[in-house]
Amino acid sequence: MLIEVDLAAPLGSLKAQGVVCNVTQLIEASTLLLGGMSVPIECAHGLRFDFVLPERSPLQFVLAPERARHRFFKLFSDEPQVHDAAFDAAVFITTDQPALLTAWLADADLRALILIVVGGGGELVAQNQRLVVVVPHDDGQTEADATLAAAALAAALVNFSEA
Repeated sequence: MLIEVDLAAPLGSLKAQGVVCNVTQLIEASTLLLGGMSVPIECAHGLRFDFVLPERSPLQFVLAPERARHRFFKLFSDEPQVHDAAFDAAVFITTDQPALLTAWLADADLRALILIVVGGGGELVAQNQRLVVVVPHDDGQTEADATLAAAALAAALVNFSEA
């Protein structure tokens, strides 16, 4: 479901740089089948921000919550680490450009913002000219908070692209 979010303030400077953003509201419900009846047991709400960047980003990555299966894969592969214990434990990094990505993640404020998004079950995916930021907001986070977080992440990527 495409929704209207006031993007003027947080995304104004991105728009001036040629960034286009589409926002989709996410609602996922899990159900349990009991005695032939479907009973809702979990509901997740959030926003998906699809940013189209003015040019191809030099960074290609997926940043997702680290789960047990990721810890298993780490036994057989080298996941880039940023040497921030909380970040490294909470965020699973997939990239073909570990040195470039760790340079981008050198900023502690950026890592803290990513940790808020990914720690809450969100995800960031950068590929070619796109950045997708999924921001859940079940824990009282508002759509305005999600928009500010997504805009700040997109700005960090666009500004790194231009560096």
